[in-house]
This record gives sequence, structure tokens and C-alpha cells, in this order.
Amino acid sequence: MSEENFNILLNDYIPFATLVDLRGEGESLILPNFDEYVSKVARFKPSIRLTTTLGCGNQKSLQSLIDHDVFISVSFDAAEKSLYESIRPGISFDIVVKNIDFLTKSIIKKHGTLENRFRLGIVPLQVKNINQIDGIIRFAEKFYIPEIKISPLGSAPGDHNLLKYKKKETAANLRRAVALARKTGIRLRLGRSLFDEFQIKEKMFDLCCHPWLYIFITNGGEIGFCDHMIDPRLFCSIGDIFQKKEDVWNGEKIQRMRVAHLSKDSSILPGSCKRCYNCGRYADHEHELNPQFIRWLVTEDDIEKKLDQLDQLDT
Repeated sequence: MSEENFNILLNDYIPFATLVDLRGEGESLILPNFDEYVSKVARFKPSIRLTTTLGCGNQKSLQSLIDHDVFISVSFDAAEKSLYESIRPGISFDIVVKNIDFLTKSIIKKHGTLENRFRLGIVPLQVKNINQIDGIIRFAEKFYIPEIKISPLGSAPGDHNLLKYKKKETAANLRRAVALARKTGIRLRLGRSLFDEFQIKEKMFDLCCHPWLYIFITNGGEIGFCDHMIDPRLFCSIGDIFQKKEDVWNGEKIQRMRVAHLSKDSSILPGSCKRCYNCGRYADHEHELNPQFIRWLVTEDDIEKKLDQLDQLDT
């Protein structure tokens, strides 16, 4: 993002935000001056989040995450070095572990706990790493990481890394993972349904809150309505940062999208929204913003209940 665009955010948007997520469409920590972005945002005292691989980042940038109490979600695909590096080519497993070690120890030293400050995300869970969940739980236990969020691979229907091609194996690994999570005290959460039969319908989004609570701003200044990074440059743009923010937030485009969500108008809703409604999107951190959204949060009990229903799977 250009300095000009970032300054517009600092003047017009960030002062009014309660939550700022500094993830980009790649790895934000690759920026050599990332710490400057964190400190500038932190002046306005919002909650700050970052989703990252921790496969890079200089010492100043990592320290800024600690200094400004940034919530860190680490995308972590495997507990085995060779498999991790085959899934994430170009990233050193040893560097990731080194950075996790530094951050977790530093946060614990500062706050005494990683609770509500650090988590691992198995994102995406797929056939090639389905047997890694137990190892990742053990890894989390070693570093006192309290929570692991699992979201499945989203890909073309014929991609054989999709979990639908290994339903029984997926269910068996989840069963062991739930038992181990309870034994270690680490929370397991699901971000999305693993495959069609794994939809926990009572926990699926019934009305998405995102068009009323979030905006997604690209590096070029285009604005979308969802923090799940539905690219507004391709569709669903509600404006840009060069307009008055009031005209964007209450403009015709976003109001039309809000009405479409209320009515579930499939002729207006983009495909990504339809997938959230139809295929199983669960709570990420929405329940932290409003307690009523806890109805979307999937717990170990929910996972176990669904596993019991799947015991008779034939495939």
C-alpha cells in the first residue's frame, strides 16, 4: 500500500475502528518496515490482529507485535518439517518455530498467558496433512498455545486434496484430535465445514454480520464488505477510500448488499456469500464483538456430536 493510501486510512478510517486486521493478500511481515505500520495504527488504540505464517519478519517487526498486544494467528500446516516445507515451499520450518518460540515466550513474560493473544490455524486442512492434527496439538502444548482453529481447503471440486475424498480418515483423525485436545486442555475450533456431511447446521451462519461490521480495504484503496477477503476489485466493490467514508458505509451498494443478506437474495449475493450460507461457515472472532454471535461458535462438543452422526459413513 502506498504511503498516500495508508495516510488516508490513518485519517479517515482507523480512528473509528475497534478492530484492525493487518493481514494482506500475502505475508504482511515481509515488509521491512512493518513495525511502523503497527505503531501508527496502535496510536488509535483499536484491537489489532495479524494472520501470518511467521516464516519471515525482522526483529523490530516481531517485537512490535508484542509491544502493541497484537493478536497473532499463525497458519501452521504440519508439525513435521519435511511435510510443512512441501506444503509451504520457500518457508523454513525452523524459522517459523524460532519465531513462535520468541513470540510465545515474550508474550507469556509480559502477560503471563497466551489466552486471547495467540493461536495456531491449520489453514487449510487437506488430505496431505490430515494426519498432522495430533502433532500440531502436541506442538501447541509445548508452547502453551491455548487454541487451534481448523479450516478446510477450498479448491476446485475435482481436487483430490479436498477432505471429501477421505471422509472416514478425516473423521478418525478428528476423533483422536478431540480426545487429545481435551487431555491437553487446548481448544479446537472449526472455521468451516470440512465436507458436506460435516455441516453442523445449527452453528452455520444464519445471517452474516460482516456487511454491518467490517470493511476490507485493498492496497489500491478499493473497499469490500467482508473480512474474508472477497476481492472487491473483481466483484462486490462498495466504493474506495477516495470517497467520503460515510458515502461508502451508507451508500447504495452496501445497502443493497445488506438487504440481499437479510432476504438471502441469491441473484445479488456473490458466490462466496452463498458458500458461507450453504456450505457451513462458523464463528472466527465475531462472538468477541457481540455475545449473540456465540451461536456460530463450534466447540469440541459440537465436533464430537457430529462425529457420532458420521460413524456409519461408507466412504
